[in-house]
Amino acid sequence: MESKLLIISPVYNEERLLPFHFHYYNYLIDLQRNKESNLIYIDFGSDDSSVELIQSFIAQNPNVSLIHCDTKEHREDVLMLFRNHYYKQFSSPADESNYDWVFTVDIDEFLFNRRLIEVLDLKKDSDTTIFKMKGYDVVMDSVPETKFTCEDILDNYTLEGIRDTSLDKNLIFNPSKVDIQHDFGCHTAQPRGFRSLFYKNGDVFWDDTVVYNLSFRYLGMEYFRYINTEKSKRTKEYAKKTHYGFHYKNHLEDMDSRYNDYTRKKELLNLDD
Repeated sequence: MESKLLIISPVYNEERLLPFHFHYYNYLIDLQRNKESNLIYIDFGSDDSSVELIQSFIAQNPNVSLIHCDTKEHREDVLMLFRNHYYKQFSSPADESNYDWVFTVDIDEFLFNRRLIEVLDLKKDSDTTIFKMKGYDVVMDSVPETKFTCEDILDNYTLEGIRDTSLDKNLIFNPSKVDIQHDFGCHTAQPRGFRSLFYKNGDVFWDDTVVYNLSFRYLGMEYFRYINTEKSKRTKEYAKKTHYGFHYKNHLEDMDSRYNDYTRKKELLNLDD
């Protein structure tokens, strides 16, 4: 892989999916292919085995790192500071970034195109500023048993899911060309192109190459209960005031019916267009 990637992922009690996330994204930054890419986990006070797992990932690949940021409750404003500004510290005074692409992905978000590596390398010197995502909730009976990469997921699994336009996020962008300006939750953004010594245009160019945002949340009732319960632990005063993150507590009220009603809509996913 020629492209230099910076992958930023927030963590809170994600021990169930973390190994899958690491395996998937470590495949993109593997030292044997790419010595200048980095995967950064930002832990917001996990009290399960998430931190220990990340430390084991660091032992496997020194281009993985961990930042501790325990806000004691769900603070979407703090999280957005990381998503919108952390990558900027890796730019030169002329706004030329050390990275070709920045990914801002949650632990349950797997950005997929069977040719993802080829596409990123092909587009890194083009006008492309941001890739458009096409979001799906993946539905499985349980947490997957076999880890996967962007190149073999369709060989390992016949995926079913539900189209979810709220997952059409702006999750891959060129940091030398844009100030991403994610809104809370990253469901929307207000990207602003800028001019620099190296990039004169200043416009935002959306690439129409289909990159799927596959969200792994509906992995059987047991996992759905587990992950919503974990996230609701941090739904405290700030979330109540702003309503961001408060939906996790709401999910607990009718979790079984919500899960069953939603997953009934699942269809076989065709992800090769």
